Amino acid sequence: MVKALNDLQPDSGDLINDAYEAAIDFGAHPNPRSIFPHVRAGDKDDYYVVRLITLYSTDQFEAKRALLAAVEYGIAIAIVGIRAKATASQELADKLNGVIDLRDSLEAEIRMMAAG
Repeated sequence: MVKALNDLQPDSGDLINDAYEAAIDFGAHPNPRSIFPHVRAGDKDDYYVVRLITLYSTDQFEAKRALLAAVEYGIAIAIVGIRAKATASQELADKLNGVIDLRDSLEAEIRMMAAG
């Protein structure tokens, strides 16, 4: 799929694939990078206890990070779609720029959360 997209539109397959992989890494579905930070393990009495905490409220860092990854993936798809058109309307470009501005705001909020 990546090669086919790249053949149609240079670098578009790589863009979509990289965005997809990042979305997975940052919460799109279970994988080691998204799960291991939530595992707590240790001795308790005569047992070894492993806990996995997975619930987040909408204002928590992990939920916002996953949302940011989804938005970035959507932007990558939109860019490829716009590039596929012979001519893109100014309205379409303005809407995409609005989404990019929202993404930038969300990213700034997440960076502030991470900084403490």
